[in-house]
Amino acid sequence: MVSSASVFDPLKKGEKEWIEKLVRSHIISNWEATDEPEHLKTIRDALSEPLRERILSNEQRSAYLLELYQQVWQQGEVVANNSFEEGKLQLSGLVVKQRVGAFPVLKVYNRIYHQVFNQDWIEQELAALRPYSEGFRAWVASGCQDESLLLRGKALKDAQAWAKRKNLSYLDQQFLAASEKKGIEEQIAQEKLEAELDRERKDREATHKRNQVLTEANRKAQRRIQIGAVVLSIAVLGAIFSGVVAGKEVIRVKQAKTDHKILKEDIETINRLSELAAELQHNHLYSEAKEAWGQVSKSTLIPEDKRNLKQAMLLASISLANQQLSQKYQEFEKDSKATERWNEARQRIKQIKEKNLFPSQPNLDVPEEWAIQVHFKRVEGRLLRTEGQIDKALKSYQEAFDILDKAWQKFPNVDIDTETTIPSFIPQKQSILSTNAVENFHREYIELLSENGRDSQIIKDSLLNHFLAELHFFMKSANWKDADLKNVRIMLYIANREKEGWLNRPHIKNFSCQDLRTLNTLWVKHSDGKFGFSVQKQILDKIIAERGLPKGEYDELLDETWYEWWEKVNWYAEIFNKNKAEEGHLPLAPWNTKENRTVTFRREEPVTDWRKSFLSDLFSRCDW
Repeated sequence: MVSSASVFDPLKKGEKEWIEKLVRSHIISNWEATDEPEHLKTIRDALSEPLRERILSNEQRSAYLLELYQQVWQQGEVVANNSFEEGKLQLSGLVVKQRVGAFPVLKVYNRIYHQVFNQDWIEQELAALRPYSEGFRAWVASGCQDESLLLRGKALKDAQAWAKRKNLSYLDQQFLAASEKKGIEEQIAQEKLEAELDRERKDREATHKRNQVLTEANRKAQRRIQIGAVVLSIAVLGAIFSGVVAGKEVIRVKQAKTDHKILKEDIETINRLSELAAELQHNHLYSEAKEAWGQVSKSTLIPEDKRNLKQAMLLASISLANQQLSQKYQEFEKDSKATERWNEARQRIKQIKEKNLFPSQPNLDVPEEWAIQVHFKRVEGRLLRTEGQIDKALKSYQEAFDILDKAWQKFPNVDIDTETTIPSFIPQKQSILSTNAVENFHREYIELLSENGRDSQIIKDSLLNHFLAELHFFMKSANWKDADLKNVRIMLYIANREKEGWLNRPHIKNFSCQDLRTLNTLWVKHSDGKFGFSVQKQILDKIIAERGLPKGEYDELLDETWYEWWEKVNWYAEIFNKNKAEEGHLPLAPWNTKENRTVTFRREEPVTDWRKSFLSDLFSRCDW
């Protein structure tokens, strides 16, 4: 039966409002989650060019396109001039060219685009672009060799401020580090020139002053005594004065030389660590290279009155990088290179000890002191362990752990009532030890203890505390994607299944309810009751009750019940936005952690016997 209503008939009362509400709730307010097949994302990507390989060539154009679109968005229409950029903007599908009066103009294609790609979105995309993109691209094009393109002065400070808390690429880190290094070199050259000019000026002033004193002494002496005594007096006075002036100049010159030597030593140390970071990168040790570059950057935050600590940190990092490279070269059977790197690793540890760069006891109220000492002790222990000096290695690792543990205890615990107390997140309390550094230290110590038949439970518990603190940090920052992955990894760590990357029924059955409830409490508290194992269980229990099925008999549920639950929590997708995700959507179950992600089931059968049994055991395991 064909309706007699025409598409041109006017809308009935209320239909306009209903349509607007439908569009806002299902398209505008939730467009990233509902954009299937992708349409709005295609338009967004045409402007923002998010992929790494496209940024280098098109970042400046992206900025121009965004600014042009901003004019169109704000003014409603802009007179078209048929430029290349206007053509690119039209090809994105975001704007359309229409003739209005005598001139063609650009307009936003429709009201939905106008609402989705609004001023907030424009400002967000503009802020994400590098403030130093033009110089950066030219520097990369020069093979990273043209030092005239490096940042200086205010431009460098602005770039460093922009780069804070951003996960920069290797090339970005290299560009900023090279700019900073060049700035230090130019500062040394300028200070050297200024010191030479200052010495020349002081020499002239001293000579002039000495001559004035001698002249005055000579004039007074001629009035008082005989010529012979006058000459002797002048000679004596001249000698005395010359000695005093010369002595002061010697002190100044020595101080200038000392300052110059210190600056030169600092830049040589930074240069060496930068070179090793590049060598790590070249040998595909990417996380190690990132850590080394991070230490170069962190060294600039240490004040000059703590120069000894800065030198200790850099030298320890140089030793660590050499150890990592030596191990890699051994794998490649490059024995001479491996030996060369190991010798330098040993020499750098020796330097730290010979220079006595640490205080006798670290001040636990000064983050730089205790964090750098933990870093040094870990690197020293790693070296000793590889050389077979096990007792000394155990001593170094234990000293590092004691310092870290005491410093950690001085910070307040997380203010959430969990069965397992969660400490502060260490990387937030100091800038020296990164998340990976804290984790790697614990893992190395656990492995060393296990290899030598020692109990490692205290260290394992400490690492779990670090993981829980990191999970809390992710959730507090509304970083639900990393929180979900960290949740999976914590479960695998507790079950000792990190290598396999998945869990089965026996592992869930052996889980501590205290650990599971601690994880659940974090999810529930941070999501305002929207996420968590207990929330997922409540949704399933409600479906069971509505179907009139026996309560708690999860193993007996038919597939259709599981399918309904699956759709309720929407495990066919991954949505890491609390406002857009369905109730109970997170945490996703730990099916897989390969490639740093969990998996969804868009292209496969979600309800399998294994998954049903896993969830049955999880929901029935503890008193939620």
